[in-house]
Amino acid sequence: MLLELHMIQNHAPANLNRDDLGAPKTAFFGGYPRARISSQCLKRSIRTSDLFKTAMEGHIGTRTVFFPTQVQDALANSQFSASDRKKIVQACEGIAKGEDEGAKAKKKTGDEAADFGPKTGQLIHLGVREAELFVEALWQLYEEEDDHKLFKQFLKEPCPKKPSKYTERLAQAYQKTAVDVALFGRMTTSPAFQNVAAAMQVAHAISTHEAILEVDYFTAVDDAPHGRAGAGLVQEAQFVSATFYKYFSLHWEELVKNLGGDVDLARKTVTAFLDAAAKAIPSGKRNSYANSNLPDAIMVEVKDQNVPTSYANAFVAPARPHADRDGEHDIVSESIRMLAQYVRELSRGYAEPKTRLAFLTREKDADADFGKAKRKDTLGNLIGDAVKALNGAEG
Repeated sequence: MLLELHMIQNHAPANLNRDDLGAPKTAFFGGYPRARISSQCLKRSIRTSDLFKTAMEGHIGTRTVFFPTQVQDALANSQFSASDRKKIVQACEGIAKGEDEGAKAKKKTGDEAADFGPKTGQLIHLGVREAELFVEALWQLYEEEDDHKLFKQFLKEPCPKKPSKYTERLAQAYQKTAVDVALFGRMTTSPAFQNVAAAMQVAHAISTHEAILEVDYFTAVDDAPHGRAGAGLVQEAQFVSATFYKYFSLHWEELVKNLGGDVDLARKTVTAFLDAAAKAIPSGKRNSYANSNLPDAIMVEVKDQNVPTSYANAFVAPARPHADRDGEHDIVSESIRMLAQYVRELSRGYAEPKTRLAFLTREKDADADFGKAKRKDTLGNLIGDAVKALNGAEG
């Protein structure tokens, strides 16, 4: 069963997601330049939002290179000798292949002060209490054999090319309770960590219309110039204002599987995700632009068949504001109209979803026809009925 989320969201001037030059990210779509927000940015804004973290407290993982540092802290309460503790931390530094940029910079500059603790060569999305459980698993390996053979194998080769008996045991330290890992997955280069297939697919958000980047020229005045004339600072920054189409696809059974079969936790996760996806906004340049604009149209579809369907092609021809006999059509209204039309057209040729729900904020868009969508008057009602549909009872 699939749950798919579609949103139309207009942002005032902003720089939500920057490229390597500091400019808003862009893409060509339908032959036109579009503003873009990467899927990585959207996922991070959701999973780190106060809304999501509060709703899922105790079930949020940690993405970090400092796994060895966490192991070092967990070892303080263990029965390992001081000598073994040091060896374990050193082994954990090589438990995942790769080399992060901080390590490369340290090698180039020799800057020991940049080292805030032992770390792995790659980011690892850790589950809840995974470092502590990892240390417990290591102690079990240590105690099981008089010669401590498996434990010594770990110290000698923490990241073998193929899974071994000890890495299989260490991988069991991961408990299926981290909802962000269950949603967005994790991939590591170490057999000592369980890989998790993501239950969710997230598209790069693109503007429904042609987007042109603009430049903000700004200065800062020196409040204590000591007789010096002119500005204390002169800079330029790029920004863009755009109406975005956002798309998320969640495989319900995969989510339940990733959470160890805990259906209640899966339902709670979907509820928190839908709420955060609608309200969480990427933090890029937030203090400079205050671009806190909520979506004006949200549609949720629940399908029995595993056939993910993005409606981005509704905007192959860019949306444009215009006026006709029905009055003015701003870029948001036109984007909603084009999305609704494409949904109807696609639904005529393919099967209708089991459930389609729509929530619109503006009265001027109230006549937008999303086919057999059930209209909801609040976001809360939309979310509640979407979760009910996953349980097999439509709202």
